[in-house]
Amino acid sequence: VHEGDVAADGSCPMLAYMYKEAYCRTTTEKYTTDTFDKMVHLNNDAVQKKGDSYGKFEAGNKLSLDELQKHADVTVGPGKIDVRNGIFD
Repeated sequence: VHEGDVAADGSCPMLAYMYKEAYCRTTTEKYTTDTFDKMVHLNNDAVQKKGDSYGKFEAGNKLSLDELQKHADVTVGPGKIDVRNGIFD
């Protein structure tokens, strides 16, 4: 767990905790700007779970960072994308 002070506008600091593990939410439909379909643009679980294709590609439309890294390695090429780079710096 990483701990640090944060403030959105500098006037009200808060204590924030960041965990080394996270997950990526996905959508059931391929992204396009040709539609306003919420299944394309909103990856919120409350929206996605109502879709017919919910969980079609991964359980609960969620990927761990390790799963996302494996996907990037297969689709883009090994080592070309580091999904954790910059998240915890």
